[in-house]
Amino acid sequence: MSNQTPLSAEYPLTLQAIDFFEKLRDELLNGPHHQYIRRNRICVGCFKQHVREANRKMSMPLNPYILSRAMIPVTAFIHAVINHPNAERSVCIEVGEILEDVIARRIISVNYLFEE
Repeated sequence: MSNQTPLSAEYPLTLQAIDFFEKLRDELLNGPHHQYIRRNRICVGCFKQHVREANRKMSMPLNPYILSRAMIPVTAFIHAVINHPNAERSVCIEVGEILEDVIARRIISVNYLFEE
């Protein structure tokens, strides 16, 4: 068993990641959207801007290298959760709603741990 405390090196990065996803959720739900269809694909032209804007609004923004590396799993997450995109509905709003639900569940589960 490790005797690492929440002050370990991972903890500040975890807080930073939580802040990023909360800001990204807000940006996806409230920011401007630019989505278009090219052949049989829905192209989301605004996602990169949502990520940049979310990072800019963070209390401690991710450095450009970390942000570019984070885009790989974030993009994979979108492909994993949006199975059948609808051209009539913004993909960004769908992802924002999923993040909103995940964040709400995390808060509920953390609160539940402290109730016992």
